[in-house]
Amino acid sequence: MAGGNCAGNLAAVKPQPFFEASLNPSYCAGFASCTQAVAANEGNNGTGNIGLANVWSIWSDLDGGAFNFPRSMLNTPLPGTAPCPGAPATPPPPPCGSQGQLSSDFVQNTSWGFGSYNAMFVTLKMSQWHGLTFQSNFTYGKALGTGSQVQATSQYTINDPFYLNRNYGLQPWDRKFMYNAFLVYQPPFFENQRGVLGHILGGWTIAPIIDIGSGLPLGVYVASATNSAYYGGQTFGAADGSNTGSYDNAVNMCSLTGGSQRHNNPVPSTQYPGMGSSGFGPSLYQNPQAVYNCFRNAILGFDNGHNGGVGNMRGMPFWNVDLSVKKNIRITERVSTEFGAVFTNVFNHVQLTDPYNALTDTVDFGAIGFNNGGGTSNTARKIELGARVRF
Repeated sequence: MAGGNCAGNLAAVKPQPFFEASLNPSYCAGFASCTQAVAANEGNNGTGNIGLANVWSIWSDLDGGAFNFPRSMLNTPLPGTAPCPGAPATPPPPPCGSQGQLSSDFVQNTSWGFGSYNAMFVTLKMSQWHGLTFQSNFTYGKALGTGSQVQATSQYTINDPFYLNRNYGLQPWDRKFMYNAFLVYQPPFFENQRGVLGHILGGWTIAPIIDIGSGLPLGVYVASATNSAYYGGQTFGAADGSNTGSYDNAVNMCSLTGGSQRHNNPVPSTQYPGMGSSGFGPSLYQNPQAVYNCFRNAILGFDNGHNGGVGNMRGMPFWNVDLSVKKNIRITERVSTEFGAVFTNVFNHVQLTDPYNALTDTVDFGAIGFNNGGGTSNTARKIELGARVRF
């Protein structure tokens, strides 16, 4: 039933013991089995919940009178004929329980959880060698946990209220590789700044900083991603996917690790109109449809492993160079001036945002620099100029 096309081929739907035992005959009337009734009513020709992996919505629909056992969800109204506590059961009963306690879901938003971080750190230093000071750092690490959210994130909940481990996965700030280096160069020539040539060539300080990192975790989220902020929450029945949600990752069937290059002319899709078209600019994938076809919705009762974390692939790597240049000019032994410029993103490198990938959002699947507010994840080059007089 996970494919969502059952309603078009009901004869292929095999009866499932749970549905056959739990549903009322009135709900199953006109179908060969109660399972086929669910496939027809909740499939593509019905509510569409099966294809969208909306487990919460499916259960809520069936709880509205299809089940042959009492209320099972908090949002199901209680019968209006239930007697009040302590009241006689003889007619006429008081109108208690006409609504009952109505709620869409429970949200677990606490500091309860666990995580781990392991890394290897290598550094190389050099100090005052012919006017050169240098340090470089390389980190190879991995950050895992059950979710990294600030306390104010009240809408975020876990994937599965009955299995906290399902939330375990990559943290949003995890970068597999990180390298940074800074260099300060003060040429040892013309330190005394004697003569015109000395004043021109002496007193310089050049200090670049470079940062390089691998891509952040990038998710492909299940089709029930109705909440634009938290990407679903229905796959394992945790939340309604509207008022609350969680990171519900789709299942990677091809073991893809992600794209690392910008493709200005991606291959247009033959199956999904608009995917890979130039209307959304460059793509993270040369063939977005091939990547899209590698993912499917999680199947309740079948995909029982970890489905958590903030992503099952990687986004684009990044790099950035900042630069500081200073020139000191001695006027007298006790008076000097200093002119400086600080360049942020000195090469004006453009770092486009990673795509937002959801199985229902086929048009811009893989598009970079378009989703999550659009544009870039870094800032354009900035220059700060300054002057100082020492006396």
